[in-house]
Amino acid sequence: MSIQGDTEQTGLCRKCRSQIPLEAERCPECGFEPKVGLLGKIGIWVSLMIGSTFLVIAISSLIVVVDGFPVTDALIVSGVTGFISLICFGYIYSKWETYNQKPAIQPTELTPDNQEDVDWEKKGEEIGERAVGAIQSVPNVAWSIGILVGILLGVAQWVLVGLEFESGFTIALVGGVVILSYSIMGDTRRLNRNTDLEFRWWFYTILGAIPAIGFIFGLVWLSRKKQKTGTAIG
Repeated sequence: MSIQGDTEQTGLCRKCRSQIPLEAERCPECGFEPKVGLLGKIGIWVSLMIGSTFLVIAISSLIVVVDGFPVTDALIVSGVTGFISLICFGYIYSKWETYNQKPAIQPTELTPDNQEDVDWEKKGEEIGERAVGAIQSVPNVAWSIGILVGILLGVAQWVLVGLEFESGFTIALVGGVVILSYSIMGDTRRLNRNTDLEFRWWFYTILGAIPAIGFIFGLVWLSRKKQKTGTAIG
């Protein structure tokens, strides 16, 4: 970390790695300015509403055990809705961190052993590359099959409710949410990696994770993919 004059501290720009004032809102060298776009802000509000709703459901499902609601069912409902709310609040946290960042890497973000050369962007890219590598190792058609299975389980929920088959409904609910949301995430990120398209993976993943109606958004995703790539499968 260097000092300009007697008072102005400088740090490395997160993008171009130039030395710039710590308190600068925009990098004077490359123009980089951390910010959350319009869709990102909409995503924050949508995630806040969905996350809050499912958090209330998660807590309520544990409270109603006192009134005789089956403990196993309460734990399952609480686990699924709690997982969804965790995804939503995790997304909000990541965007909030971005919103509050300065263009320059702050002293609190540097390690004691390497205060000048820590490249947090590169470290993040390395972690992302490992995650992408795991996604890339899965056959393309596997993600589509996972989405179709998740959709079928979503439809099965309604059939099993009509048949009053509670155990089957629980399995379809949990399996549908997990398989569909994970498959949509993998499929969108794969396409973002291998094509010039840019799908908002978090948007479809969160909607696909909504119990009971998430399968509808699975169909929406397949329709969108077919529109952009020419095929819904593969």
